Amino acid sequence: MELTDQPNSDWPAFRARLSALLQIGVGAMNTLETLTRLQRLLHDEFDQAKATGLHLDAAPGLLVCGARASVVDPNLLAIRWESEFSPGNRWLRPAGVCMPLGFYDEFDLYVGFQGGGLPPTLMAVASNAPGGYTTFNPALSGFESAEGHGSHFVEALNRALYLNVDMLHG
Repeated sequence: MELTDQPNSDWPAFRARLSALLQIGVGAMNTLETLTRLQRLLHDEFDQAKATGLHLDAAPGLLVCGARASVVDPNLLAIRWESEFSPGNRWLRPAGVCMPLGFYDEFDLYVGFQGGGLPPTLMAVASNAPGGYTTFNPALSGFESAEGHGSHFVEALNRALYLNVDMLHG
């Protein structure tokens, strides 16, 4: 999976600006001020891209719309991409904190964040009816078991990892 550009977009320049922004904090991420500045600059870049019509489609129904920076240690910066459905979700969104992963066959895919130190759970929603969704937690069931739970969960796991979601800790 790779971010693709749409007609009339300037994806190479956008990617170059993001790369330059991410170099700001390398080795200097031990200050809250630097991280706050970097987060604001990332937010501004995505706002500008959206305003100029740049679409960062990563997969069917999956639009990358932002980035969240965090410090892993003083010399390591982690980026988790933010996403939304494009053009919108087809089924009701699950309750709780979840991140869209796009469409796969009849499913709207999500990764749900449970908090409290629990690992994220993948969700596949196929209808608005009670019980119209299934879940899979690769950290608890084993990452290699995704295939046994359906190709939609293999795809959801790949997309979550692509967006830099930490599937062990959230």
